[in-house]
This record gives sequence, C-alpha cells and structure tokens, in this order.
Amino acid sequence: MKKRPFWQLSAIVALMFVGFLYGIHVMIEEASGDAMERSLRHEAAWSSSNGRAEIYSFYVSLNQYAETPDQDHQNKVEIAYEIFLGRIYMWDMAWFRQYLDKDPKLVRVFNRLKVNAESLEQLVMELKDETSARILLAKVDTLLADVDRIAIEIYQHNISESALIRSDIQNTQLQEKIFIVVLVMVSAGLLFGALLQNRSLLQANREIEAKAGELARLANHDSLTGLPNRASFDDHLKLVTRRLSDRESVAVMALDLDGFKSINDALGHAGGDALLLSVADRLTRFMAQSDQRNMVARVGGDEFLILAISRGSSLEFERLGRALLLEFERPFETDYGSLTVGVSIGIAPVAGREIGLQKAVTNSDLALIAAKREGKGTVVSFERGMRENLEARLRIENELKRARGTGQIKPFYQPQFDLETGEIVGYEALARWEHPQLGFMIPENFIPIAECNGDISWIGEEVLATACRDVQRFSRSARVAVNLSVAQLLSDRLVRKVEQVLRESGLNPARLTLEVTESLVMSDPNKVLQNLGELQRLGVSISLDDFGTGYSALSQLSRFRWDELKIDKFFVENCEADDLTLAIVDLVQSVSGKLNARLVAEGLETHRQESIFWSRGCQIGQGYLFGRPMSADAILEIYHGGSLRRLYAV
Repeated sequence: MKKRPFWQLSAIVALMFVGFLYGIHVMIEEASGDAMERSLRHEAAWSSSNGRAEIYSFYVSLNQYAETPDQDHQNKVEIAYEIFLGRIYMWDMAWFRQYLDKDPKLVRVFNRLKVNAESLEQLVMELKDETSARILLAKVDTLLADVDRIAIEIYQHNISESALIRSDIQNTQLQEKIFIVVLVMVSAGLLFGALLQNRSLLQANREIEAKAGELARLANHDSLTGLPNRASFDDHLKLVTRRLSDRESVAVMALDLDGFKSINDALGHAGGDALLLSVADRLTRFMAQSDQRNMVARVGGDEFLILAISRGSSLEFERLGRALLLEFERPFETDYGSLTVGVSIGIAPVAGREIGLQKAVTNSDLALIAAKREGKGTVVSFERGMRENLEARLRIENELKRARGTGQIKPFYQPQFDLETGEIVGYEALARWEHPQLGFMIPENFIPIAECNGDISWIGEEVLATACRDVQRFSRSARVAVNLSVAQLLSDRLVRKVEQVLRESGLNPARLTLEVTESLVMSDPNKVLQNLGELQRLGVSISLDDFGTGYSALSQLSRFRWDELKIDKFFVENCEADDLTLAIVDLVQSVSGKLNARLVAEGLETHRQESIFWSRGCQIGQGYLFGRPMSADAILEIYHGGSLRRLYAV
C-alpha cells in the first residue's frame, strides 16, 4: 500500500484537530448559551417581585385615599389598580406561565388571584369615601397572600436555577481547562483567548449572584427606609410566635402618622421621605431597647407595623404605646430641619396560638381606625366588638343588595299636627327595614352604610314611591314629607324620577314635601339648588330640615325660596330651660314669616314644649307627644277609628 505524503497526513491531522477544536467550541457555546438562557429566567423573578411591589402600591394608594378621599388620591388608586391588573395579565403569558404550570397548586392560586383581582374593578370605579376605601382594603388583604405565594415560589425556583447555572459554569470551566492544556501545545494565543473567556464567565457568575442577592433584599425590605416590608414582617411574626416561651406574649401595633400629609404637601415628597427616614430610625432604636426580636416594618406611605414582645401582661403593650406617643412629642431632625408629627396607634395582642396571625394584623388595623376616630395622638387596644361591628356592617351591606325590590325596606309614618286645630295635616315618611333574620332596623343602623355603598338611591326612590301611594289611603288632603339623600340631590335623574312617581301614583304635587338638610345643600350648592328649583316648578314643596344646625343656614335662606323650615329638635329640647334658645326660635319664626314658609317644630315630647312653640307662631308640630312612627296599616287603623284625638293621645 502506498503511503500518503506527510503533507497529506499533516493536513488530515490538522483537519481532525480543527474538528476537535470545533467540537470543543460547540460544546462550550451550547453550555454558555444554555446558561445565558436560564439567566434570562431571572426576569420571571423580577416580574414576580414587581407584582409584589405593585399590589402594595395599590394598597398604599387605598390607605392614602382613606386618609384623604379626594380626586387626586382616587386617581392614584385607579392607576395603581390598573398597573397591578396589567401585571396579572403579564403573568398569564407563556413565558411566565411555564413556571406556574410546573406546580398545579400554584396554577390554582394564580387563577384565583386573577379572578379576585378582576372583581375589584367595580369597587375601584365606585370608590367615593373612606368607608368604601376600608371595605376595598379588606378585600385587597385577601389578594396579598396569593401574590406573596406566587412571588416566593418563583423566587425559590429562581434560586434553584441559579444553583444549576453555577454548576454548569463549573463544568464548563473544567472543559475549558482541558481545552487549555491542548491549546498550550498549539498556540499561546488560543490560551490567552480561553483565559479571557474564563474571566468573562466568572464575571457573569458574580453578576448573577449579585442580582439574586439584590432580588432577595428588594423582596423583603422597603426601598426608602430599608425597614422590613409586610412580607418580611409576616414571616418574622410566624417565627417569633412559634418560639415564644410560656411567659412571653406578642402583639401587633399598627401606627399611622398624624399630620404627615400637611408636611408632605408643604415640603414635597423629598421632605416627606426625609421625615419617614427619621421616624423609621427612631422607631427601630426605641423598640430594640426592650427586645432585639422586636421588629418595625413600613407597610404604607406613612403606616408602620410593630411586632412587640413582652414578658408581662397585655397592659405592657398599652404602656409601650403611650411611651411611643411620648417619643413623637420630640421633633424629628431631618435635612429639612426639625419636623413635628403625631401618631395614632392600634394594638392587637396575639394570645398564644388562639388567634390567626393575619387576623392579628387585621385586628391592629381595626384598633387603629378606632384610635383615629377618637382623635389624633391616641392608643387603642383591639376589642372583639370592633371586629363584630365590621362583620355586622359587611353583612348589612350584603343584605342591602338582596333587599332591593323585596319590600323589606318601607316607610313608617310620623303624623304632623296643626298646633292650632289639633288636626293631622301631614306625615313624615321614615325608612324602616324589616329583615327576616336581622329583625326590625331603624335608619341609623343601615342608612349610613347605604349612603357609602350607593344603595341609598334605590332606597330613597322606593320610599318615595310607596309614600306617595300610601298617603292617598290615609287622607284626601294631608301632605307627605320624604327625605332626600345627597346621592339623589346630585343626580341628573331626580326631577324625572319625582315626576314619574307623581304621575304613576296620581298624587297631587302640592301634597308632596321633599326635605333636605343644610349639610346636603352645601355638598354642591349650585347643583342642589338647581334641582330643587325644578322640583318646585312641578308644584312640590321643599323643606329645609334640621334648620339651625348646618353649615350656613342664613346664606342658604338668601339663595332659595323655601316652602317650609323645620326647627331642629335640639332647640325643642332646650326651649324650657334656655332663654337664648327661645330667642333663636323667635328669630327663626320671624324669618319664616317673611319667607311665607311653614314652620314645623319636630321632636315635641311634652305639652309644655307644644305650648311654647304654639305661642311663638309655630304652625305645625311633630314628635312623640302626638305619635311615634307607625306602619301604613297602623295609621289606617287609628285614622279610620275616628281617632284624631286618639292618635293625639298616643
């Protein structure tokens, strides 16, 4: 066999070597590419962390709105909700779903989160005051655990992926070292290139580890103050509670700064941030003095949570709260000078294992709400009645939705008498709720809730329609007075609705009186007075209720031609013992005479009161002296019994 020339053998060896080099190169490139691909998966962890931040931003915006329910804060709430909802939709995309789909439980958590998040849209759009914001906050609380669950699972998965990346990099480095030994025999230049590549990979590894550490820090700490955030607080609360001795107790304290908004408005966000940093530092130092396990967390704009441990009774927590109040009496030193801000504190002790940890945080919020209602700079401990009141309120809200159109809410009627003749001249329709389970409820129990959630509009319309029908059963001439809510007064459909009710019931407009209070008029004087003027043109009488207790009674008298003035029962109660009250009554009577308006005294309970107001020219009286509010059937029974005098004697 003829031997191949050396140059051919050399060429073959060279080609084999090149092929070997190419194979090694391909292996390295594939390993590096795979490592880079998995590095990109860190984006999922970043996205989950951002989702966490965005729901807390939504939560913070809601708290700010609850503190100051104006349009600016409402816009922020809506924007924060849209951002958070957009994040949920982003999580539903394929690149993120591949992580969720690895765990069926996580898929169920996400699907529940998505449905619950979308269900908040109507509540966000109908947000209009502090109460509706607090209700929405209670619902947002249920989303926090699901968001945290998803973020934590993705983060843990990311940590595992980081470990795999490091392992792959180490294997790649081993291959490179073998490759370097081969390349040393071929070319010093190739060795230099391999060293450069090795350096690049080491740098990538350090960057990945640094990003993982930063991600962990951001996921558990507030970006401004560096304090633990809500997620970290919850984890620490669980840990501390498990490790408590029998002689120790723990409590959650919710803090909200009093007057922070004024400082923030005056100095801008930079000044507000400087104050928050100083507050965070003082709180941390103060709590660490008593126990190193105590924790201070920032959970909102100017809201903090404190985990406090005590070896004494629960009274120790109240003493601690009062000591914190004293800490806030000293000015806070900032880059913007010495600033003074107050604080309100709600305390919820965690009694061993008897109360859920999340429930303890919620209870501290309820206690904080009670503290702010009592006034700034107060400490209130949670009581069972606070949660019971919240649960009762939520139940009434739900039952109100079901009560529409059922006839459960209907008017009771209190008669109005001519003080000269003793004859019934009218009735005031007052809403009452006869619930099959909750029993009989007076307006104070459900009307304020209905005003907050928007149900007051249909309640007012149903009471108006029923009253216009019933009064025609009572008498051919008596008037009926119906109260209007602020929602009705500001509605563009008010006049059309009243006109429709009059047409359908057949009631003469002259027999209908619509009552408004001074405070309702002040909600939007131009709009309200415009609607009232159009109602008067229908022939309906307009009464100014609770006259003398509102915001600017005299200015309203000069802007509108009132058909009736109702003297508030405060003046009736004090007329027998207070000469100044009688002087005010005389003034009101004089004004009503010049306006040619009927004068009604409500809340009459004694014959002495009746005599005083009759002698001062008051034409109409109303109160328990004449009769309590009664159902339509009771009115018919007494009226048809010939009983003007019988009713008078009730």
